[in-house]
Amino acid sequence: MVNNLDKYIEDPKFINWVFRPSKETEDYFAGYHEEYPGEKKEMLKLRKELRLLTFPEEIVTDEKKDQLFRITLAQMLRKKKQKREIRFPLSVFKYAAILVMVSVGSWMFVHHKMQSIDLKLTEDLFLKNASQNPTLFLGDGSKHAISGNNAELDFSMPGQIEANGESISSAQSGGSKPDVLVVPFGKKARVKLSDGTRICVNAGSRIIFPDRFTQKKREIYLVGEAYFEVAHDPDKPFLVKTSTVTIRVLGTSFNVSSYPDDEFVSTVLKEGKIRMEENDSQLFESSVDLIPNQMAVFKKDGNGIRVVKTDPENYILWTDGILKFEKQEINQLITKVERFYNISIELKNPQIGKERITGKLDLNAGILEVFESISQLSHAKIKKISAVEYILE
Repeated sequence: MVNNLDKYIEDPKFINWVFRPSKETEDYFAGYHEEYPGEKKEMLKLRKELRLLTFPEEIVTDEKKDQLFRITLAQMLRKKKQKREIRFPLSVFKYAAILVMVSVGSWMFVHHKMQSIDLKLTEDLFLKNASQNPTLFLGDGSKHAISGNNAELDFSMPGQIEANGESISSAQSGGSKPDVLVVPFGKKARVKLSDGTRICVNAGSRIIFPDRFTQKKREIYLVGEAYFEVAHDPDKPFLVKTSTVTIRVLGTSFNVSSYPDDEFVSTVLKEGKIRMEENDSQLFESSVDLIPNQMAVFKKDGNGIRVVKTDPENYILWTDGILKFEKQEINQLITKVERFYNISIELKNPQIGKERITGKLDLNAGILEVFESISQLSHAKIKKISAVEYILE
């Protein structure tokens, strides 16, 4: 399958289908999928992942997108081949699927020239260095690592940027090039944007944003999870874009979860009003409006958006290091613990992961106490394999 997809790296039709879809390209690939149904699922998945790179024209030209697409897809396919041929530790590949592509795109924005893309940096930053600090890449090309498990960034003061109370750089004017904040697994960050909006960015996440909002809308890009307290400005709607959906708000408090390895994107509204809409509206339009205490879930397999009533606190307490869950699978709990501590937990019996549980878990209590709680909930023991790998058996 992967070998068959190699040919699309230089296929202009495929590039247009990803970045500039039209009726012509949709009809062409609809016919292609009928002729080669075995490639359809993988191609649709690639397309959704690669659409992470569809940023506004004023930031990235079509030519740069095309160049970036070829580099990114080649890198991704190469990593898929390596994964099939060689068995690497779980810690290397567990969250590798899309991190390479997103960080490559972000790195291109920072340096603005394709020649500056450094794929080696991507792997070092996301996959190999588990102790990496939260890192801020500014539009001027500078890089600022922020020590500690919780970074505090403030862009609200004109002409300067503060990190953990200290000035690190003079802010750019005009916001012509975006800034990129990378938060590795095991860390968190809190950001105050230039408009006063506050964001708590969860482990294993990154946001792309301008240092100043100069356009008619305030737009940022999220991969991972973040909690937003948006400053009210009716003249400048606030948009949170992910790979598959966009959240539109005027002023409100809500949580968005859009990790690449999750099968869904979700948003939970605490206060105000938001709208979730599917990005790929040229194929079909799908949007829902939420009121407080509702959650919208978009399945990445294309099954649309589902809205349910919920308690927002269950999805916001992570900002304080606490997990609250009601009738959720142990698998979901394990995934959140893995992200918080930057570890990997394998389930010897997959059926355990499907059991549903209700309760609260304080991740600040320490990994040993958390492991003890998981053992009690699952009626199984956690065994240490290495410093970052464990097995539940």
